[in-house]
Amino acid sequence: LSWEFLASNQQENGSFLSLSSHDPVSFQNPFIYPSVFSTTIILQCVSGIETEKYFNVKEGMLNFLLSQKSKSWSFNYWVRDSEEFTAIQYPDDLDDTFCALAAIYLCSPKNIDGKTIAKIISLLTAVEVEEGGPYKTWLVDEKAGKGWKDIDFVVNTNIAYFLSLLDVTLPKQMEYLEGCIATGTIASPYYPSNFPAFYFLSRFYKGSLKNKLIDMLFSCSPTNTLDRALRVLALMNFGSKDENIERDILEIINNQQNGSWDVAPFYTGVNPKRDRTFFAGCSALTTAFCMKAITQYKQKYLGNNTEINLDKNKEILDRKIIGEVKKRYIQT
Repeated sequence: LSWEFLASNQQENGSFLSLSSHDPVSFQNPFIYPSVFSTTIILQCVSGIETEKYFNVKEGMLNFLLSQKSKSWSFNYWVRDSEEFTAIQYPDDLDDTFCALAAIYLCSPKNIDGKTIAKIISLLTAVEVEEGGPYKTWLVDEKAGKGWKDIDFVVNTNIAYFLSLLDVTLPKQMEYLEGCIATGTIASPYYPSNFPAFYFLSRFYKGSLKNKLIDMLFSCSPTNTLDRALRVLALMNFGSKDENIERDILEIINNQQNGSWDVAPFYTGVNPKRDRTFFAGCSALTTAFCMKAITQYKQKYLGNNTEINLDKNKEILDRKIIGEVKKRYIQT
């Protein structure tokens, strides 16, 4: 049912709509707009699900993202032909850009060829603090105000993740990231919680501070299903075997509604009036992360032949998963 939900929520151009609300819980009366960013993250989540059911959904997102790149292969927060692109102007930025590049590469590596990589390198060198990083967020010239020249932890994790897909690690950038981890300063104004930071980092980080990150993850309490899915994914990526992973998976499954999950805040939303903080996300984004968490859990702990059918009676499903996990813990 999850793929049907995504297909039914996908726009004609292949994108997904985002909701931006001052209320992070109910999302009542949200500002709704077409989103490049949400689409990039959803495509990243489902790119590894190799079934025919998802082909059209993935192909639609891929074609949409390719339509949004600039000549230099940068991306904007807004869809370029939307009203918002003109009314609430933002420069292209490295967060949207490198999330989009990673999504495209995961789904269709042939689109990232040598010429494209040369353009990507030019984007990075234009906003590097030092040679090899870290990198500023916004693609602006030297005349831009100070507010457009910030250095953000999460933005740099998304850059590092894309580079890791190409087997590239930049020591200077890694030094910056590890410095932030060591001091516990991984927060970003672009994300309302630290769970996205943990997840983004876990996809590539293999360094000596991994155990510290796991401890930090357990010190943060999820407030919604999306946070729970992000914690599960980060813990699995970091190699943790804690039983909390099992509990979180069961909680995620129990919170699903006909193959989908409710909207929850993933990143800081756009507020047209700019008078208070807004929170952004969409049900399709939450659903994509929950699907990814369940799929990765199944592959890692239950084996590829174990079906997780969300339509089955939850009590039976819970017992099955608990039994399989306990069996695995005893064997190892």
